[in-house]
Amino acid sequence: MLTTHRVHGGPVTRGVEREEPIMKRSMAATACTLVLALHGKVGAETINWTNTAGGLYSAPVNWNADRAPDAGDLVELRANAAYTITLDRPATNHSLHVYDGQPTI
Repeated sequence: MLTTHRVHGGPVTRGVEREEPIMKRSMAATACTLVLALHGKVGAETINWTNTAGGLYSAPVNWNADRAPDAGDLVELRANAAYTITLDRPATNHSLHVYDGQPTI
């Protein structure tokens, strides 16, 4: 049995089911939102300096994540001491927050 329907004032069709344009736009917007949400979380991590004696920025042992921060990471300096972080490589991060102590970079 053939059905007859009109889609958003368009022509009458018989036996053909069509997705409405609003549904297509909604699905595309949802897909884009999901991709952007996932992209923002991939690789980003909050990493804290842990060595109160100071040390090299690139040394994984000085960070709570056992790796030096990457460009997308949030860096936090929370060690309550006076210490020096030696930049032995370029340090580009999402952000740097100093909470405690007296760090020298």
